[in-house]
Amino acid sequence: MQDLLSELRRNNIKVKLTDGDLSVRSLDGTVPEHLLHQIRTNRSALIKFLSFSDVNRNSAEIRSKSSPHAELLKIWQQILKKEVIGYDDVFFEIGGNSIKALLLIAAVNKKFNKRLLITDVFNFPTIGGFSHLLDKSSDGIDLIPKIAKGEYYDVSYAQRRLWILSQFAEGNIAYNMPGIFRMSGHLDLNAFRKACSSIIERHEILRTKFKVVQGELKQIILSADFLNFQLKFHEYTNLKLKDELINKHIKDNLSYAFDLEQPPLFQILLVKYRPDSYHLIFNLHHIIFDGWSFEVLLTELITFYNAFKKNSLKSETEILKPLNIQYKDYTCWLNGKVSGNQLAGQKKYWLNKLKDEIPVLKLPYDRPRPAIKTHKGNSISYVIEEPLLRELRAIKDENQVTMFMLVTSFVKILLHKYSGQDEIIIGTAVAGRHSHQLENQIGFYVNTLVLKTSLNVLQTFKEFLSGIKTTVLEAYANDVYPFDLLVDDLLLKRDLSRSPLFDVMLVLNSEINPGPKVEMEEIKIDKIKSISESSKYDLLFHVSEFKSTMELVIEYNEDLFDLDTITRLKSSLDCILNSVVINQFIALDEIDHMGIKESERIINQLSTSKFKSLPVKTVMDLFEERVIILPENSALVFEGMHFNYDQLNRKCNQLANFLNSIVPKGSYIAVLV
Repeated sequence: MQDLLSELRRNNIKVKLTDGDLSVRSLDGTVPEHLLHQIRTNRSALIKFLSFSDVNRNSAEIRSKSSPHAELLKIWQQILKKEVIGYDDVFFEIGGNSIKALLLIAAVNKKFNKRLLITDVFNFPTIGGFSHLLDKSSDGIDLIPKIAKGEYYDVSYAQRRLWILSQFAEGNIAYNMPGIFRMSGHLDLNAFRKACSSIIERHEILRTKFKVVQGELKQIILSADFLNFQLKFHEYTNLKLKDELINKHIKDNLSYAFDLEQPPLFQILLVKYRPDSYHLIFNLHHIIFDGWSFEVLLTELITFYNAFKKNSLKSETEILKPLNIQYKDYTCWLNGKVSGNQLAGQKKYWLNKLKDEIPVLKLPYDRPRPAIKTHKGNSISYVIEEPLLRELRAIKDENQVTMFMLVTSFVKILLHKYSGQDEIIIGTAVAGRHSHQLENQIGFYVNTLVLKTSLNVLQTFKEFLSGIKTTVLEAYANDVYPFDLLVDDLLLKRDLSRSPLFDVMLVLNSEINPGPKVEMEEIKIDKIKSISESSKYDLLFHVSEFKSTMELVIEYNEDLFDLDTITRLKSSLDCILNSVVINQFIALDEIDHMGIKESERIINQLSTSKFKSLPVKTVMDLFEERVIILPENSALVFEGMHFNYDQLNRKCNQLANFLNSIVPKGSYIAVLV
């Protein structure tokens, strides 16, 4: 065993235990095949040997060092929920991800009065490296100040965009954020009502409405008394048709169209369907809420409930420490950064990144795109089981990337295979909570990032993944600049049929870290998956990573795609995953995205189809028909250039008119093919 470990060290290859399994990493990202074979052959012996290694001693050494090292270890342990952490353990190999990196940075900046960035966790992913960084970094936390009380307040750039989109009824519903939970146990209804009221009192954003004042959109904060929120409670324990009624209540609640000038901009519905069994249904408009906010809402709701159940006379401030700032303070702070040119460097990065013509993704749609964007949606899902997930995590660790980066590479390859385009833009969301002051806030803090990459089909997957990592880290380093302001800066020609900059989005759920941090007294609470009937984009890939499985949900616009098309898309993505797991060094153009079954289906369909006899028509006749029937469908794709039938027809007519003007009729014209 020692001989094998010595040979691995000579080749700069590190083998360690991660969640009970082997993790292999090398400095150059490659491991010779003969060493991989030895690792696989001696897997059980290696696991047993490493279980008795000096990991515990590493943690003890850190504790014995100076106070900063010990304090840093405590923060890592708290964020990662691990007691044993080695001095050289890599953050992303022991349970870290992008959201935990964000929490780590916020906690370290607060504790040591620093201004570290999330990219620092990627560049210095061990406690040893991070300690060295602390010694060299400059001091000074950028605190968000509290602003003076006013009649109304400025909105954020993101809120302004959502307000515009919400003027259309269908667009309004698309930005509802539902959450459905099953509660089992004896519920104290009075304590629950009081807990709801306390949450609303605590967070001003839940008491906010939006109104145009002198031509400018403003947010107006109401008192809790004026809001007069009422919990909706229904009991159906004795009705035979209770399932139908419950489903109707849920559907009506989730499809409710909020009027942004008439608060509250959320609903809480409690349905009792059996003794000690309830459905808790939330519906909140995105303009006052985001994914992170769900954890804050549930955690604080349960905290208040537990306290009121024990002592109904307790005040809110006795239970939770009052918030130092509110959403309006954050908005003023962010808008001030923009107006004061403090984000000039980030603005410069994005304008340079997107300076060339924005590539418009052309997928094989089943129907022409409506003139005005619609939001009618549906979704399908499938689960990646533990054996494949284990392989994906090994690839992630070996290449020193996050699961988000890995999945981004798969989605980009999928879109390339279906569009034929090499330059592709997708969007993603980041929490936008860099300051420790924002950790326990409810509000619309999330920012949208643009991930633009070029794909070379001769690249290997490993090379492409490395490029994806660079792109994502650059985006993270410039993630404060508001996406909606960037859209204005670019002076894009507005296309009402599309979203600005991209029509495909990817969100990884482990980056949102859902779930309350406390347990409810005498109540078990479980999340129920809700089915979305709207779609914000053409396609939204929603990935949820769990301990032993990973679920992929593809949300799609039904006015563009049929279910069969999305099912094939899902199968293609699965093929891509399996191709890469077999060989990371595979060239991108060799990655299989169809599979044997799909290939056989297409061949059989073509060989057995009964073609009707067609009237005699020339190729030009058939082409002209396509121009009339499907002008926006793809006609020609070549070296990154894309022409639909209408564009190609115009180009042909221009060339024909030019030739007619300079060449006599009946002349021969040379064509280079």
